[in-house]
Amino acid sequence: MKEESKVLTEKETDQLISDFFENYESYFDRPYYMDVLAQPLAKQYFRPSSLKVCLAYQLLTKEWLKAKLEEESFHDNGEKERIYLEPGKLKNNLPKEDWDLASDYLFPGDKQAYLELTADKKKLLLPSNKRQQLQHFKTSLANCQSWQKLLYHIKENHADLSVNWHFKNQSKLEVTLTGRKDHEHAFALKEPEAMDEEYDKFLANSKKKEANYKKKIKEKVAASSLRGDLLARAIAQLALRNETRITPNNCLKILRGLSYPDYDAINHSDYDRHFRFLPNQEILQVIEAMQKDGLIAAEERIYSDYHVYYHELVPTTMNWYQLI
Repeated sequence: MKEESKVLTEKETDQLISDFFENYESYFDRPYYMDVLAQPLAKQYFRPSSLKVCLAYQLLTKEWLKAKLEEESFHDNGEKERIYLEPGKLKNNLPKEDWDLASDYLFPGDKQAYLELTADKKKLLLPSNKRQQLQHFKTSLANCQSWQKLLYHIKENHADLSVNWHFKNQSKLEVTLTGRKDHEHAFALKEPEAMDEEYDKFLANSKKKEANYKKKIKEKVAASSLRGDLLARAIAQLALRNETRITPNNCLKILRGLSYPDYDAINHSDYDRHFRFLPNQEILQVIEAMQKDGLIAAEERIYSDYHVYYHELVPTTMNWYQLI
């Protein structure tokens, strides 16, 4: 038997749309979502793949849905019909500012977001798995907003300390002050006020550690026999200006003016090639003494392609004080 096609009447279409938005209005607060997604943290916290389906629902409008229902023909075959919310087609019914933001996340032509029309064509449904997806999305947006408030609070209150952060997972934000592990703390997701209070304690403790650390460095540098040594200053400059590619052997080649294939690729010291007449061993002894005094460090690296280990000179916080 040939299936009968049916186009909904204008009254049926209006009723479907009215019922749908009345029942699911809490899922479609577009201004709120657009506001949160415009915040700087959003692109770090959300992955586009987790956003695109949910955003298609947030961008759904009555105008678009009415036009879609009016153009669709439905078969009376006793099955649910799906109304796909394709981002590329939703675009025509969106305010420009919404689309400019949403286009950062959405992929035109994607058909993972959809509504369902019941077999009797009298009910428009949001499938249960999509309701769960949207609820999770709302929770994630609330989390994002809480994190953003914390980061604004940090920006306003970290004073002279530099701040870095990254997400350990979806419920913890790791904040590092001045780039040292002494000042590292993971903030579990809580109410913004509780996170602010926790951060204030973290900041006060970090400042105390910072003051003690600077005092310790000054005392240690002042006691070093290498303070004021020109060769030590040259070695420290190379480590400070090149936090990659500088090994002890590379360092002595640069300072002695010996053949070094990567010479043009490095950031040079003020003393390159000034120590031509010093023997290799004397330069290596100064490098070793600087490491012992904590003026520079040698971190172990590996060339993964060849499984070759080498030691690379890197600066320590003592170089901040320019005392050597």
